[in-house]
Amino acid sequence: MERIRAGFLILTMLLSASCYRASDEQEPGPDETGGSGELFRVPRNPPVLDVATAEEVNVCDFGAVPDDDGNDWEAIRQAFDYVQRKEGNVRLVFTPGQYRIEPTTASNRTHCFSLSGVQNFVIDFRQAELVIGDPTIGLLNLKSCRNGVVRHAVVDYDPLPFTQGTIVSPNGGEGYLVYRIDEGFPELDAEHLLQAPTCWATVKDPSDPRMLKPGTRNLIPFREVGGKRWEKLSDGTYRINVVPNYYALQSGDPMVVIGRYNGRPTFTVADCERVTFDGNTLYAGPAGGHGISQSPEVAIINTRIQYREGRLLSQNADCVHANASKIGPWIESCIFEGQCDDAVNLKTQMLKILQAVSADTYLLSDEPRLADVLWLFNPRDGELLGQARVLSAVSAPGGCLVKLDKSFSGLRVGETADCDMFFNDYCSNESFVIRNNIFRNSRRYGLLIQATHGRIENNEFSGLSSSGIVMQNNASWPEGFVPYQVAVSGNLIHDCGFEYTYVKEALSPIVIRTNTYIEQTAAGYQPPKWKGVRDIVLDNNIVRTDSEFGVSVSDAAGLRFTNNRIECAGPEPFAIERCEDVVME
Repeated sequence: MERIRAGFLILTMLLSASCYRASDEQEPGPDETGGSGELFRVPRNPPVLDVATAEEVNVCDFGAVPDDDGNDWEAIRQAFDYVQRKEGNVRLVFTPGQYRIEPTTASNRTHCFSLSGVQNFVIDFRQAELVIGDPTIGLLNLKSCRNGVVRHAVVDYDPLPFTQGTIVSPNGGEGYLVYRIDEGFPELDAEHLLQAPTCWATVKDPSDPRMLKPGTRNLIPFREVGGKRWEKLSDGTYRINVVPNYYALQSGDPMVVIGRYNGRPTFTVADCERVTFDGNTLYAGPAGGHGISQSPEVAIINTRIQYREGRLLSQNADCVHANASKIGPWIESCIFEGQCDDAVNLKTQMLKILQAVSADTYLLSDEPRLADVLWLFNPRDGELLGQARVLSAVSAPGGCLVKLDKSFSGLRVGETADCDMFFNDYCSNESFVIRNNIFRNSRRYGLLIQATHGRIENNEFSGLSSSGIVMQNNASWPEGFVPYQVAVSGNLIHDCGFEYTYVKEALSPIVIRTNTYIEQTAAGYQPPKWKGVRDIVLDNNIVRTDSEFGVSVSDAAGLRFTNNRIECAGPEPFAIERCEDVVME
């Protein structure tokens, strides 16, 4: 704790020296802020480490009993209800031990516990372990809460939200494989796996089952035959229907099957402000670890998302998934391993154009705030069509009716990925901080950055199936937007990038690029018209890779690469295509 407090003090001094606040008259964007400009345009506070409260209550006061194998859900729910009635100013603590959580309320349940509109609060689990008996729900949902700390929880599930076992017979070319489940793990015909909205597999390396198997795809999608994903052959053995011709599958390969319930991460944070998650340990979860939406200055510190002994997976999805916050998360001194998706995904608010009412008025899929600046993007050509400020935003059937201070014409509107869309530059998770973390042994990326004005410092990335750091918009998903004004310094990336897609696309441990919506046409992929990703600094990083390049950059501008040490398979450490204003030292 002293180390992290010292780090906060040092970085706070740096932020104070370098930050400025944009005035209402400014329309900040990558075209207005040069590579030599200030990194943060909006100052941020360091994380909340503790909160003064008026009273302290213990869950045992409400009837919870640790280590008795009884169901403590109702007693703990009453304790949270007490905090809710007080509207905060309460410190809720746990007596150390193990608590079984078996929720019994059945309607629209997504989390075991919730708080709404609470301020100045501390939930201190004191290393109590919560074993959740429903593998389809998260632990805690916070909505419209302010100034709080959630610390020292240990979270696990029984039954688990995933299962694991071994491929008995691949037969991938014939569209199925035979799979035997390890003893003690859920059967595929368990209700939470049968009903899971998202269900697929990842194949592990027999020589090191913590890692994905080199050369295979990072996920194996299932297909339905006769309305079923699989057929039970005997207890623990199943014939699973898969898309044919998946690569490098062999008898004896370890394989994990997840039942993902998106929208139900361990911790959900919506419309909150200045909430810190400190020192929590998460061994499993039906979705991600932390789902953050429109919640400025959330902090995740000293957190461990990791394998439990004998398991091949931790979380079913991203460790941190943050969308549409004005000020992004502060992530420091954490360990993220074993999750089944990106460790950290930071995104800008996307507003689909559902209807063009007039040249300056649109029905949008989400609600911006007054004076927010929206960027209009054509994903087909990768073209910025303009920027406009919000003059009014009124809820309407099916969306939000938004009037802008500029007019546009000839837009392609709709909800598909090839339609024009707005991105909110004022809800771009800006001023984010990611420092002193360890990302290892998991599927896909360490960081997927679609946010602005951030610092990525002194992290270590290893054993990731794809790239360590990716800074891009993702037009074909679609999500985004373009990252700009990001400083990446002092990071170590090694032993990453071994899955089929990574190798086929010739990716690198660090990827920086502006993307378009890729249409399968005779002309093939066309580069974007706009070099939207810009003002990126890479300084004093170490990259060790078997890939041809250590850093791949395309369709970007305003790049500064200094004092980096890159060891790669090719003669040139950087692959740079169609970029402008690149300085290398």
